[in-house]
Amino acid sequence: MEPSSITKWEDYTHQMGLKFGAKIHGSGMENEPRETDATPLIDTKRPRHRICKLRGTSGKEIPKLEKSHLRFGPLYCNEESSDSSLKDEAWRHLLKNSPDRAAVTIEIHLSEMRKIEKEARATYEDRLVDLLSGPEFRWMMIKDGCLFLQLVLYVLGGAQQLGYPPGRSIFGPEKNNKYNDIEKWIEAIFFVGNQIPLIVLKELMKQSYFRNVIGKGEWELPSDLCRIALYELLLLPARETHPPRTLPQRFSKKVFARANWLQKQQPSDLLHGLQLLILGPKCEGEEEEEEEEKDLEGQHELSNLQDAANIDDKISSSATELRKAGIHFRPLSCGNGSRGIYFTKSVWSCKAYPILYLPPFLVGDDTELIFQNLTHYEISQKLDKRKQEVSAYLLFMSELIRTPDDAKLFDSNGIIQGDYLKHKLKLPGILRRLAPEESYNQNLRHVKLQISDYSPPLWRKYWQIASIALIVTVLQTVYTILPYYKKKGSS
Repeated sequence: MEPSSITKWEDYTHQMGLKFGAKIHGSGMENEPRETDATPLIDTKRPRHRICKLRGTSGKEIPKLEKSHLRFGPLYCNEESSDSSLKDEAWRHLLKNSPDRAAVTIEIHLSEMRKIEKEARATYEDRLVDLLSGPEFRWMMIKDGCLFLQLVLYVLGGAQQLGYPPGRSIFGPEKNNKYNDIEKWIEAIFFVGNQIPLIVLKELMKQSYFRNVIGKGEWELPSDLCRIALYELLLLPARETHPPRTLPQRFSKKVFARANWLQKQQPSDLLHGLQLLILGPKCEGEEEEEEEEKDLEGQHELSNLQDAANIDDKISSSATELRKAGIHFRPLSCGNGSRGIYFTKSVWSCKAYPILYLPPFLVGDDTELIFQNLTHYEISQKLDKRKQEVSAYLLFMSELIRTPDDAKLFDSNGIIQGDYLKHKLKLPGILRRLAPEESYNQNLRHVKLQISDYSPPLWRKYWQIASIALIVTVLQTVYTILPYYKKKGSS
């Protein structure tokens, strides 16, 4: 069997290293062992959250990638066209616009992929990945990742920075129906299992072509959820400059702090990072469970909880009804997600009225798509209901936001955020469609119980009575004195 062009290239670079006793300049190949075409099954610790195919839910049809969707990684590449021509074009464009010679650029990318190959393979759940040879896997990561990142940068507003000539590719500025294209791209890059490991994408972003593209743009912070995820998970870590001057400095620091926290969590892929972005840091005292067996134990525990009727009770009142009862609403600070939701009613905390603190809920054209993919992601990860935290959050918000009036109330309090009112008014319907029938979340359960147990304090009732009595007394005094002055003036 004739070796592939990929294998030939790696053999060539290896022979050059043996012949001259040195690496190709900048490739990072020194002191690296020789690799064969076949890579054995890798025995390495796999992360808890792995890239896997979309799994179905009971009674619901499994969504599928359409033919028009681009495919990334090994899990869906054999089902339909692998879009190899677009990936080849994106890769050739990178080679042409990189400062080094093509051979050097190729070897640099291959070298970096070798360093992270084991970790990247371990990110995928399907053992089919281990059947790919070393060169096959590395080139898949390079070419798929190259196109993936170019799509991401285009979605973030970097059409000109990518450097494509007009009408030459899917990125050509003269191509029609750009809005529809971007919508399809967003659907593809956030689809469960259609993912490239973040460790691969971050490594590619460090290379000269993407560094040059990033350095050419201003890259303002987006306002919608999907673009914020792309910005904070991929673009912001790769930037070496300070935040844009157009942002308030205080807000910029919080954005960078949140991005730094996300990087420390080491999300496995884009959807895992998006989930962490919505959830935020864990509450104090909570520990991260990494072992898969603990989820199976949790399922048995949850069944016992269900038998004991411990599934979260629903909030009986909507946001507008709670506001009439005296409960106020405030947004949490930037960086806090659904895990930070809390309710306070203490007068001694300098609050004369109860407040429910909620994270900002960002809405836009892709709100339903993003949260639908996240709920599918949690199910596909085989998480028990205690750990399906995004689903629990959606149920919690659906109980608060039932009508457009509820959405307007949260909008006025800065909790629902978006550029257009139409997106905010659609939120009640979106939440009804996405929210599960039941959930169990310890923190949200506690908040619901606090809200249910709340009743206005006695001093507030007495204060209302005293206020009414004071108003009546003032009116009586005015009406008593007024005739006297009128009489005195006429005389």
